[in-house]
Amino acid sequence: MAVGTPFGPEQFRQAAGGLTPPPSITLAESQRLEEGEFGQYEDARDERRAFLDYLVDRRGPIGRFMAKTGRTNYVENSFYAEWVRGGRSTTYTPMAVRPLSREDVESLGEKDITPEMLKAAGLPTAPPPTPLEQIRIQLEAAEEAAKAPPLADGDDDAGAPGIPPFPTSPPPEGFKWVFDRNVLQWVPQEMPTRPLQPEAQAPFRFEQPDGAEEDRFGRKKIWNPNTGTWGFPPNWNVDPATMGADFMSAWQRGQLEEMEAGRLATAEQFQQQLAGQREERLAQLAAQPISWLQHAALSGQTPLVQPWMIPLMRPGQNLQVGQPIPGFQAGAPGGAQQGGFAPGTATPQPLGTQFSNLPELRRPSAQLFARMGPTAQQQFLGFRQARTGIPPQETLFRQRQGGPPGSSGGGFQQQRFRV
Repeated sequence: MAVGTPFGPEQFRQAAGGLTPPPSITLAESQRLEEGEFGQYEDARDERRAFLDYLVDRRGPIGRFMAKTGRTNYVENSFYAEWVRGGRSTTYTPMAVRPLSREDVESLGEKDITPEMLKAAGLPTAPPPTPLEQIRIQLEAAEEAAKAPPLADGDDDAGAPGIPPFPTSPPPEGFKWVFDRNVLQWVPQEMPTRPLQPEAQAPFRFEQPDGAEEDRFGRKKIWNPNTGTWGFPPNWNVDPATMGADFMSAWQRGQLEEMEAGRLATAEQFQQQLAGQREERLAQLAAQPISWLQHAALSGQTPLVQPWMIPLMRPGQNLQVGQPIPGFQAGAPGGAQQGGFAPGTATPQPLGTQFSNLPELRRPSAQLFARMGPTAQQQFLGFRQARTGIPPQETLFRQRQGGPPGSSGGGFQQQRFRV
């Protein structure tokens, strides 16, 4: 049937064959609807007037202004087929039409009735299966397949309905004939072979030969049945008179030497790691000008007088640039060789170096402090912190507060307000 062919109750009844029509569209009603071109109405005008009343009741007042409600095209309206199936009544009564099952749709599809044709005729169809229903269908199919195995073993099933006679020729060596229900024929299948289990065997041991060799003190060699060789006892050829409490055999001495070599290797590795950690710590301090005294203390060096210290000297302090700073005391533990690190660690000693005896310097003025430069300023802050313990933030705050009036960031400021 072509797609464009009108599809009505009679065509549905002829195509469906043995299908059960929906309960709301009985055969008697279908025959009644086919009597006359306009049903119970005399002409197209009466039928159109009744159809418009139906649309108003079905869709409200807007139904009269819907598309395809004219005198010549009202039969093309989407609700016309529904109205005809309902009996061409002027009022709308909801129809409880049972949707066609998927099996019915498939059966109609074999007769060239597509789902689009059913939709155009206003016949509802069952929705497609959900993912959960698809899984359930597949599981049921798998259970049915498990109940009927595809392979029939032996010739007992030969001649059964749908199964051809058993083959007369023998199968290949190591195979047997089985019936494959998928291809509906006998096919050769390899017979499973049972693996041979090896017998449990006792481990092989060498027999000890006769005549074990003895040393001059009557000690015999030891036989090893696993390797088939003779071994020497620890005190082989050793005079019992010379054996004391500190006696060690050659094997014992080898074990002791091996342990000592391992201990030395571990100690050397530890010293290498410790040296690397100390060098990393010194590199971090060297990169910060504020920690120049701590770097000198940890590295075991003596800090020298810097150029920025000369203008800050007090009377009587005759210091020269490049000479060691007086009052710097190296820590006693470890000395210069160990530096200021605690023995065996990369941690600075709490009392490794004393900075309290460093020379006292004057506080620079704001102008002098500004001309010192960033490196010299950081060194001054570190020097003051090492000697007095005052944090750099506090020193900078006091430096700004001691600036001249009107200076940026601190100092006494005056303002004149105009009245």
